[in-house]
Amino acid sequence: MHKFCPFIRIENEGAVFVSYVFKNLKNFIHGERLIFIVAVVCIIASSFIVNFSYGLYYNYSVKITEAEIDTKDLDTSIAEGVTLTKGELQSYAETLDEKTLNGMTVIYAAARIPEFADEMTYGPMAMRFVIHNGRYGICEVTKENYERHGMISSGRYITNEEESAGSLCALMWGESEDSWNEAGEMIENPDGTVRLFGKDYKVVGTYRGGMGTPIVPFLTVPNDLVLSEIGFSFEKNITRSAYDDMVKKAELIVPGKIVFPELEFPDNDTIAVYNNMLSVSLVLSVISVANFALLFWFILQKRQRRLAIMRISGCTRLRAALMYLCECSLLVLPCYAVGAVLNILLCRYVFGKAFEYFAQAYSPKVYLTIFWVYAISFAVITLTMVIAAVRKTLTSSLKEAV
Repeated sequence: MHKFCPFIRIENEGAVFVSYVFKNLKNFIHGERLIFIVAVVCIIASSFIVNFSYGLYYNYSVKITEAEIDTKDLDTSIAEGVTLTKGELQSYAETLDEKTLNGMTVIYAAARIPEFADEMTYGPMAMRFVIHNGRYGICEVTKENYERHGMISSGRYITNEEESAGSLCALMWGESEDSWNEAGEMIENPDGTVRLFGKDYKVVGTYRGGMGTPIVPFLTVPNDLVLSEIGFSFEKNITRSAYDDMVKKAELIVPGKIVFPELEFPDNDTIAVYNNMLSVSLVLSVISVANFALLFWFILQKRQRRLAIMRISGCTRLRAALMYLCECSLLVLPCYAVGAVLNILLCRYVFGKAFEYFAQAYSPKVYLTIFWVYAISFAVITLTMVIAAVRKTLTSSLKEAV
C-alpha cells in the first residue's frame, strides 16, 4: 500500500503528491465556491494594493524631496555673537549630501584679512567655490562674468585644478599686470609673488572692479580665519531635500552658527493626501492578507477528518504541510499575477496621468523584488497556519471532524 492512501498503489510518490494537491484545490473550488471566490478576490486585491502602494510611495517620496520654492539663492547669515571660521565652513560643506552639493553653483564666503584691514578702501576678501562629485572647483558663474564683462585685465582666472589642489596662486586687483592697487603692492615680493597668510602666492592674473582684494583658492585660506558672510546659490530652484539637508547638517556640525531663512515649500496639501492614501493602502493590504489567512484556516479546519485519515495512512506532518503549502501557492501565484498586471495597466493608462512620478517607480527588478517579499510573507503566514493544523493529534482531529 502506498503510505499516502491505503487504497492506491503507485510507484511514483511525487505523482501522488501532486495529484493530491490538485485534488484538494479542485475540491476547494467546487465544494466551497463562495469561499474560493472571496479568497481569489482577497489575493488579487492584496497583490494590486502592494504593487500600487510601492508606486504611490515612490511618487510620494519624490514629491517630498523635489518640492521646491521659487528661488535659487539661500540667503544664510552668521548668527550674532558667534564666530564662524573658514575651517568650520569647510567641515560643514563637506558633510552635505552629494546631491545637494552638485546642485550648487556657488558657495560664498567673505572675510576681513589683516593685509587689507582698511575697510574704507577695501572690502572683505571674497571666496567663491563649489564641491562637485567630491572635488573642489571654481565658481564657473563668477569666472564667466569676469571674462564676459572684461574684468580680467591681464593673465587668467584660477583653474579648477588649482582650486581642487589648493595651489598657491592668486588673482590680484589691478588695471594691468604692472599696475596694482596700493595694498597689493605692499604685499608683493621682489620675485613677483605676493605674501598672504604667511604664504607666497604666484600671481596668475589681475582683475578690476569688485572688492580690490586678492582672489585665491578656498583651500589655501587658513582654517582659523573668521568669516563675515556666507551664502549658497543653486542652479535650479531650491528643493525641500536640499534645504533640509543643509539645516540638519548645520545643526550637527556648526550648531547655532548659521541662520537659515524660513522657506515655505508648496504642495503641503498634496503630501498630506499622499500620507492618508498610503495609510489606507497599508490597512487594506493587511486586511486582504488577513482575510485570506482566515479563509484558508477555515478550509483547513473542515479538512481535519481527511487529514486524520491521511495521517493514519502514513502521511507525515511535513508532507501534509508541504501539500497544503503547494495548494496555497497554486492559488496565490496566478491571482498575484492578475493583481500585478492590473496595476501595470492602470499605471500606464490611469495612475501615470494622475501621479507625476508613478511610472518611474517600476522596473522588472522592482516587480520581482515586490513579488518575493509578497511570496515570502504569504508563505510564512500560510505555513504557520498549516503547521498549527497538522500538529494536532489524530484523536483531536477526528473529534473535531465529527
